[in-house]
Amino acid sequence: KGGQGGVAKVVGNGRKLDGRLNSIPSAFWRGSASLTSLMLLGGQMSTVICDRKRLLMAGDRQVEIAGNKVTVEKVFLKHDEESSPLLVGFVGSVENALLCIRWICSGSDPQKRPKELEDEEASFFVLTLNLEGKIVVYGVSCVGIEVVDDRYAAVGTGSSAALAAAHMGASVAEAIKLAAEIDPYTGRGVTVVHF
Repeated sequence: KGGQGGVAKVVGNGRKLDGRLNSIPSAFWRGSASLTSLMLLGGQMSTVICDRKRLLMAGDRQVEIAGNKVTVEKVFLKHDEESSPLLVGFVGSVENALLCIRWICSGSDPQKRPKELEDEEASFFVLTLNLEGKIVVYGVSCVGIEVVDDRYAAVGTGSSAALAAAHMGASVAEAIKLAAEIDPYTGRGVTVVHF
């Protein structure tokens, strides 16, 4: 199935919601009709994409800090002795994304969700992929949405271009390169991570 209007469920907040993506609460979703529309929540972002079948994640390396474009690694393999390995990538506000990633990596206890991220204007997304192929997208308040029926998931301002390229047969790295040609907030190279 394509990336538009995929089935998802909310995770990590004590509720489970199965259904079309436009049924997810507007505080998180703001009325978007598809996973690819997540990138429209404001802020300068970039692009991260994952492939459930090949267990790969790729992202560009561009972020803007204090008005300056800088190069960073935004996708990585999180692996330690206490938990299962996890591919993690982020777009948007670096500070907010890192707070959410710390929360995810510390067990995702809903009672310990970072208070700083309760603001609807916290413009970031975190994309995770585990060894079993479970894809979860986290955003405002670290609410996670599990992507349950698509091979690919992407977040960021170049996500539509990256998803289109992947569905046409491009690798995740090629998909990010294509997104960088179209999206001014995606660039400075590509990082690909796998298990």
